[in-house]
Amino acid sequence: MEMLSEEIFAPIPTIGASESELGRDAPVFAVQCTFVKGGVVLVVVGEHRCMDGIGMGSVIKLLDKACKGIKFTEEEIEVGNMERSGLVLLNEESVGDDDGELRNQPARETEKPAKMEVKELKWFSFHFSKEAQAKIKALATPKDRDGEKEGWISTDDALTAFIFHHITQARSPILRDTDMVPPKLARAVDIRHLFDVSATYPGMFQSMTYHTYPPTNTSEATPLQELAVSLRRALHPSTSTLKEDSQIMLCKIDQTSDKSKISLTPNFIPSRDFMLSSWGKMGLANDVNFGIANGGLKAVRRPSFMKVEGLGYFLPADEGGARNVVVCLGLEDGERMMTDKEWREVVDGGM
Repeated sequence: MEMLSEEIFAPIPTIGASESELGRDAPVFAVQCTFVKGGVVLVVVGEHRCMDGIGMGSVIKLLDKACKGIKFTEEEIEVGNMERSGLVLLNEESVGDDDGELRNQPARETEKPAKMEVKELKWFSFHFSKEAQAKIKALATPKDRDGEKEGWISTDDALTAFIFHHITQARSPILRDTDMVPPKLARAVDIRHLFDVSATYPGMFQSMTYHTYPPTNTSEATPLQELAVSLRRALHPSTSTLKEDSQIMLCKIDQTSDKSKISLTPNFIPSRDFMLSSWGKMGLANDVNFGIANGGLKAVRRPSFMKVEGLGYFLPADEGGARNVVVCLGLEDGERMMTDKEWREVVDGGM
C-alpha cells in the first residue's frame, strides 16, 4: 500500500480536498491514469458526500462501458439520473432533540477516556486467500456440543469478527492499563435493498451497525463466534432494526438544523475502537478493464492516504476469490497482532 501513494497516483487527496485548496469546486468523481513499466495504474476518487463505495463501483462500471464504446441501457440511464430526494419516506414526527444523537449509536460516555499517548501510525495491508477465508469462517461459525454448525454467517461477518477480535487482543495491554470501556466496532452497510432502491444506484445510501467487544456471551460460543453472530443479527431480517434505525437517521439529518452535529461514528476513540467499510460488493475483478487490457483488472488496491487510526477497508476480491484488507493501526499494535499464532496461520502480509 505504501508503494501506491495518492500524492503520486491520485488526481486529488481522499481527505482534505476542499474547494479552497483545489481552487475550484471539488469534483464528484475524478480519474488519474498513470503509465508504469508493464502496465497502467488507474486511480478513481469519489466524493463521499455524494456517493458511497457501492455507488462509486457503479460509476466505475459505467466508465468501463463508456471506454469500450458500449451503450448504456435504459435502466442504467434511469438509475444514474434518478431524483435523489424522496427515496425514503420521512416521518413527519420529531425524532428527538436537535442534538445529533441517534438511538442506535453508542451512548455518550459520561467520563472522559484516559488520555492516550501519541503513537506512530501505519497502514497495514493483509492478504486473505480463498482458503484462509474458509478457515476463518469455520472458526467463526458457532457449533453445538456435537460439533455441528449452528446458524449461518457470511464470509464478511467472519472476516470482520476475526480482524476486530485480533486488533482488540493486540491493543489489550494498553486497554487494560487505561481501564477503558469495551471497544466498539462501527460497520458500514449498504441499505439500498431495504428501501427498494436499485443495487446500482450511484449515490450515497449506507448506514452503520454498532457492536462492542467482548460481546455479551450467553452461550458456549467463543468471543470470535459470538461477535460474528452479533454482526449477522444486525443484518438478518428477523432480528435487524437496520431499516428503522436508518429511517430515524435520515429523519434526524433532515430535521437537524446544524448538519455538522450528525456523525456516523460518534463517541469513538481511534486508539480503542474500529471502523470498517467493505468494498466487497463492487465486483470489479472479472470484466472491468476500460478497454485497455485483455481480461479483468490485475489487482484492486487502495492507495495510501492520511493515516486514520482504527479505520479499515475490505477491498474487492480478485478473480480467484482472494481478498486484501487494509487497516490503519499504531505501529506497535499492528506488529503485536502479526505475532499472534492464529493470525499468522491464515494471514499473509502486513507491510
